[in-house]
Amino acid sequence: YSGTDEGIINVTKSLNIRSSTGNYQDVIVQTDKKYTFNITADNVNISGLTILNTGSISGSATILASDFTNITNCNIS
Repeated sequence: YSGTDEGIINVTKSLNIRSSTGNYQDVIVQTDKKYTFNITADNVNISGLTILNTGSISGSATILASDFTNITNCNIS
């Protein structure tokens, strides 16, 4: 689905997170927190999203504490 999510997304199990169209302009994930994704599971794939972090100049888009995580075809800023 197209739309915007404005919160930290906690990923605690292996899964694929992607836009249904593959177009990163259709799905926007943003937060005013220090980071957008908190990934603690292995084998996570994220694709086709715009990932925005507006909360901190020193913040990061994603916190990874996992193995075999792939982030592809995303606009991250």
